[in-house]
Amino acid sequence: MAALLDHNRRDRESDVQAHDISHRKKIGAFYTPLTVSTVLSSWGIRSSKDTILEPCFGGCTFLEAAVSRLTALGSKTPEKNLFGCDIDPLAFVYLAKRVERATVDGHFFKQDFIKFLPDQLPHRGVDLVIGNPPYIRHSNFSSNQRALLDTWTDALGIKLHRRANLWAYFVLHALRFLKPGGRVALVLPGSFLYADYSATVRKYLLNCFKTVTAITLAERLFVSEGTEETTVILLADGYDIKPQNGSFRVTCADSVDDLSKLIANPDLHASLHNQPYDGHGMVPIEVGNLHLTLSSKAEMRTLGSIATMRIGLVTGDTPYFIKSKREWKKHNIDAQHLEYIFPKSVFVQGLVINHLDKKQHISDHVACLALSTPAVPRAENLVEYLNGYPKEKRKDNATFAKRQIWHQFADEYPVPDAFFVFMTDYGPRIVLNHVGAYATNSVYRVFFNEGTSVSQMKLVAVSMYTSFTQLGAEIVGHPRGSGALKLEPSSALKLVLYLPTDRSVDEIDVAFQQLDSRLRESDLEGARVIADDFLFSDTDLANTLPSLRAGLSTVRQRRIR
Repeated sequence: MAALLDHNRRDRESDVQAHDISHRKKIGAFYTPLTVSTVLSSWGIRSSKDTILEPCFGGCTFLEAAVSRLTALGSKTPEKNLFGCDIDPLAFVYLAKRVERATVDGHFFKQDFIKFLPDQLPHRGVDLVIGNPPYIRHSNFSSNQRALLDTWTDALGIKLHRRANLWAYFVLHALRFLKPGGRVALVLPGSFLYADYSATVRKYLLNCFKTVTAITLAERLFVSEGTEETTVILLADGYDIKPQNGSFRVTCADSVDDLSKLIANPDLHASLHNQPYDGHGMVPIEVGNLHLTLSSKAEMRTLGSIATMRIGLVTGDTPYFIKSKREWKKHNIDAQHLEYIFPKSVFVQGLVINHLDKKQHISDHVACLALSTPAVPRAENLVEYLNGYPKEKRKDNATFAKRQIWHQFADEYPVPDAFFVFMTDYGPRIVLNHVGAYATNSVYRVFFNEGTSVSQMKLVAVSMYTSFTQLGAEIVGHPRGSGALKLEPSSALKLVLYLPTDRSVDEIDVAFQQLDSRLRESDLEGARVIADDFLFSDTDLANTLPSLRAGLSTVRQRRIR
């Protein structure tokens, strides 16, 4: 058997080359490593008689692992316990090398799983649904898929948010194939734990199962596949057995080895605690509870209570509209038609963007000069540049179509007070706008409430960099497959800041300048210590700093791998 598995593994690795990544992304196919398939099969298959359904068997690692598990439990014909669907012809090439051909008919169907019905199985219900559903954004659904899913949701009376990914439909549809007491073991994207549309899926699961456990896997499984999502392992047990008010548990495994050890615990669900906040599971529960407790203290305020936020300007074609001084010179565009704009955040290291920064960016030929055109351009070189934009490309640009004048991308909002860096390895940052610049959607625009002084804005920027608020960002933010942390505007406004009223203008200025200098020197840890010491060291919150710092370190190590 070991020799056969090694041979199968080599075949699979060779077969995968038959599909390039772009095609696999198009059909939402991200092939799960056999190590993970084996761990989930060991948890979900508990008897040699268990029947197993894989809704989208793709690379067949789950089927391979299921055969091994059933064989170990004493089954002589494990293939007869397996069922599956897939729309990809290559999946059946894999299947032919791993499953006896005699078992394919009536067991494996070349069919969209959403169209697959329980009565197509030779008996009523399976013991386990296992696999890795396809990841396809709703915006990428074909018209046929949209029509099919609308029909499906209407028939079942299930309402999913219009932004729901295809995996969400697969999860809910899979439950129709379970017998009472059945289980699901699925590899899902991190959005299962935080996306708005996922709340419907989580609630549905809680109403159907005795226990539901989600394990965030810090180890990146699909980086080479080009996905930005982290991975969550969903284990739901006891279908249709006391499903009302089921309990939901979330935890984190740093690696596949840790996942294996975690799942091997027969009392896994009972050993975990309810998480008091939505999130991705990477934050240790005791540290999350500490942050939640501190958030209710006096002089704690959310960013949303003192400011509003909007995404930056959407150009529709940033390389075309924003270039360096050298690049614009090649096109002979006059300076009167150019306006300084906030560049990529990598070029803005501190807590403020000032006139010296602006001058340096321009002289260093950073892409920071945006095209600013009149409604009816007359300058010959400008007209020539605009007319050079391909007509078909301009016609197909949805962003341009929304504008009265396709080459003008400024909106009705005023110059922002600050910018919010929302995608970063080391947490968010507020950068005060001392040059009257606008920004593209690479950052968010921050507008402080009327009457907010510059000193108060500086205090907010300092507080944003404390261990307390940086930990809060890890709780409400979304880890990406690249390891970066992303915050949506709604999440950013939930960030809690410690804003004491007893700090003088001079004290705030000194702390702001010190922190700004450390950040410009790339001393990120030193900057955070300055923020912590300035705001917490002489308060009764000082004794919480070691725990906050340790928790922040843990979650960042899990996220940045």
